[in-house]
Amino acid sequence: ILSPSNKRTGAGQQSYLAKQQRIMESDCNLVEIDLLRSGTRTLSVPQWKLDELDTFSYITCVNRSPSRNRFELYPTKLQQRLPRVSIPLSQEDGDVVLDLQTALERVVEEGRYDKRLKYDAPCDPPLDPHDQAWVKAKLETH
Repeated sequence: ILSPSNKRTGAGQQSYLAKQQRIMESDCNLVEIDLLRSGTRTLSVPQWKLDELDTFSYITCVNRSPSRNRFELYPTKLQQRLPRVSIPLSQEDGDVVLDLQTALERVVEEGRYDKRLKYDAPCDPPLDPHDQAWVKAKLETH
C-alpha cells in the first residue's frame, strides 16, 4: 500500500523504487495499492499503460512472476466501490480475493478514523465540483 513518502520525490520514494525493482527482478508477485490522489505515480506498470486508461482516482496493480510484462490493473473513480482484487499466492495455490472496500471500511471503523479525521474539511488535492457535491451528499446522509 503506497504511502505519501512513496509518491513524493526524496529518500522515501527512492527506497520504494529500489524495493520495487528488487521484487520485479525476483520470482515474487507484486501487488501495489495506491489509494492516494496526489503525488507521482510510482507503480511498476509503465506510464503509457496508465495513460491508456480513463481518468481514475485510485489504482491497484498486480504483477505476477514470471509474466513481468503483464499487469492486472484495477482503476477506480472516487464515486465507485473499491474493487475486489485477485491476490496471487504460490503457483500451486489459487488466488485469494481481497475486497478492498470491505478492508478499508474495517480499518476506518476499528481505527476510529471516522472520529479522528475531518471528512467535511476541504480535500487536498481539491476534488472537482461533481465529486465534491457527491462527498457532501454522502456526509449529509451519515
